[in-house]
Amino acid sequence: MNVAALVALAGQQSAYFGAIGDDEEGRFLIDAAKQAGVDIERIRVVSGRTGVTTVELDRRGERSFVSEDYGASLDYRVTESDIEELRDYDWVHIARLPECGPVVENLVAAGVRVSIDFGTDCEAFEDSSPGVAPEVAFFSARDRDQAERIGTKALAAGATLVVVTIGENGSLAFSAGGSRHEPTAAAEVVDTLGAGDAFIAAFIVARLGEESLDGSMRAATLAAAAVCARQGAWGELKPFSEVKS
Repeated sequence: MNVAALVALAGQQSAYFGAIGDDEEGRFLIDAAKQAGVDIERIRVVSGRTGVTTVELDRRGERSFVSEDYGASLDYRVTESDIEELRDYDWVHIARLPECGPVVENLVAAGVRVSIDFGTDCEAFEDSSPGVAPEVAFFSARDRDQAERIGTKALAAGATLVVVTIGENGSLAFSAGGSRHEPTAAAEVVDTLGAGDAFIAAFIVARLGEESLDGSMRAATLAAAAVCARQGAWGELKPFSEVKS
């Protein structure tokens, strides 16, 4: 949802496919997505609780996840009708979707550009893309050495373009032509929550505009820095706790 919202806030059309619970948190998320300009018609509302992540910020604004409860989204799967509709999209970004290999193959065969956020799990790339690789495989790493290992392994497993974010150490892109490093942009860090998703959203928007890899990496880096300089992943939207009180 962060990526969908940030793409919409960048002035592009975006929709979110996923599941939320029929609770107060779910209703808040729907309202927030509408404010951001996301098409929420494909959100599946199910009986139960909406996923909630507890985030802690240190004095430097660095975020860490205290706990994650995926709630209704844990059992979400893409249906045949979802895939049929997604085949008409220019770009589909996937995150936390188990066994998404067949979905990727179907969309790529239809000419849809696809990216997947694998987080820190390089092994998941091999499990999720048994036949056709997405156009971009995104990862995150704790340092440059780990990023190099992830990029090399993902390329060997069949990835075409691998982009690894490394927090304050910038990002690395890997392809058959080699690798390139993009340093971070200067920012007064308030809250790093959502920086990775902002990077991905801006990278996708740039690539849709036929921007070069260098230009896309720079645009993504600037977007991540802008998010770090403000509270929350979506900018000025109030946290749920404030709305509820």
